[in-house]
Amino acid sequence: MVSGFTDDVPIHQGSTRFADNWELSAQRALTVTRALIDEGMPSSLLFAAAFGAEQPAASNADDRGRARNRRVEIAPVPRSANPGTSAGG
Repeated sequence: MVSGFTDDVPIHQGSTRFADNWELSAQRALTVTRALIDEGMPSSLLFAAAFGAEQPAASNADDRGRARNRRVEIAPVPRSANPGTSAGG
């Protein structure tokens, strides 16, 4: 899973590129997802998620914290059990 995040500073109203932080975080996740696919990662193993300003990694009270919150995280997601197999193996 490739997850995109932002700080809590709203997108400027005049921005023509992103409507809001949700859109910005989605684009961050998609950019990394596409780069992984371009490098040979099968697209069937990837998906992107957008979190906007939710789930901050640091406080948004100062520049340093906001910088930490403008991020992309990559986390493995376990594969589902194959149909027809038991949970015990």
